[in-house]
Amino acid sequence: MIYNNWRTSTTLNPTNIQHKLGTSEGLSWGYSGEGPKDFALNILFHFSGGDSDFAKKFGCDFCSEVVSRLSQKSGVLPASLILSWVEPRLKGKIYSKSPKWDWA
Repeated sequence: MIYNNWRTSTTLNPTNIQHKLGTSEGLSWGYSGEGPKDFALNILFHFSGGDSDFAKKFGCDFCSEVVSRLSQKSGVLPASLILSWVEPRLKGKIYSKSPKWDWA
């Protein structure tokens, strides 16, 4: 779930996803950039049970298909939507369209 957008808040990117992987200073959404890429990476890390290889493999796809399309003002990203995106990829039924990220 996404709470308020960082552009309308005095705190950086209030979400309930912890920033454990990536290179940007914060998590954001609604466009293509470092913050949304990190948000995608950390969502996938969380919803894959902490599988950083999975997150890096599918992070770019998740960013372009989901995170970059979210409203910049505010929004909600339901766990059910994330799981419906993650589960077939965890089971090997859908393959990545993008190269694996080499991020920490």
